[in-house]
Order: sequence, then C-alpha cells, then structure tokens
Amino acid sequence: MTDLVVRKIAWEFDDSVPFMWQPKNPSFGLFCNAFTFIAVPFERYIVSAVRKAQDKLSEDRCRVKHFRATSHHVAALAQAVAETFDRVVPFEDRGASTRELMSKGLMTRELKYRLPWKQGRRDEGPPSIFQDVPSNQLAKMVWRLWLSQTPYHDPADQPLPEWADTWMAEYDRGTDMTRFFGSFGPPDTAEG
Repeated sequence: MTDLVVRKIAWEFDDSVPFMWQPKNPSFGLFCNAFTFIAVPFERYIVSAVRKAQDKLSEDRCRVKHFRATSHHVAALAQAVAETFDRVVPFEDRGASTRELMSKGLMTRELKYRLPWKQGRRDEGPPSIFQDVPSNQLAKMVWRLWLSQTPYHDPADQPLPEWADTWMAEYDRGTDMTRFFGSFGPPDTAEG
C-alpha cells in the first residue's frame, strides 16, 4: 500500500446537494459528515505530535501514555463537532442527533445490533449506522483500523480493497471521479 498515489479531486457542493445525502440511512450520512471534520485535523495533529516527540517515544510505555492522551483529545473533539452540528444544522436536514451518533455508545449500540442473541431487539434505540455492511467486513475494518494505531504498524503489509484497481484505472483514464460509482460508471448510465 505504500506506493499509493494521493490524488486531489475537485469536489463541488452547491445548494442542489442535500445535507442528508443518505436518505435511506441518515444516521450513516450524518456520522460521515461529522467524522470528516475530525479525521483530517486529527491526522495532522498526530503526525505533528509524533514528529516533535519522536526521540522521546522510544519506550512502549510512553507510546501507551501518548495514545491515551490522544484518545481523550479526540473524544472531546468529536463531542464538540457533534454538538456544533446539532446546534447549527436544522434537525430536518440531519434526521438524527449527531451528539448521540458520535457518543461513546456508538460501538456498544453497533455490537448490540450485530450480536445474534440480540436480533429480536433491534428496534431499541437508533438504527445501526452501518446496517448495510456485513458483520465480517465491519469486523475486519475495525481490526485493521486498530492495528494501524499500534506502534509497529507497517502499511506495506496491508491489502488494498478489491475495487482500488478499478478506481485507479478510471482516474487515470480521466473519468470524472466526483460522478464515479463503483464499476457501474456515472449515475446517469448505471444499471441496477
């Protein structure tokens, strides 16, 4: 994965793009919207902090302390972003409480939704935001995400998703990637 080329895409969002871009699962869309406000600055923060403290992080114990402090910082940032979304974006446009979706209970709710003996109680609380993702794929994603945060993680050992080659080939071909949907092409020519 280390030979991955970063490509900048000129996204344009005008008034025709609804804030609730996932009407069948507004909780997922809202989670993604809020998460994008956290992910980029968090990554920059981590890279900057690690570069500044690299010589002091030689012991695993220091890395664990840094990870804990960072986790608390990210949790506070997530709550601040979620509260701002709830305050600024009208409920009709978001369809759910961002604060509730970004809470510590996110993974607990997801596990309750996935556990076989809880399947009869899926009506309780908000629906799963990852409801359309098969459990085994979600588990692999969470496991690989967790591994990526460990001290000796090497991205060269990580497999690319199957669709990566298709996406890269279309980009190189000059396809408008802002309108590309999987292997079906632009939405106006998509089948099924």
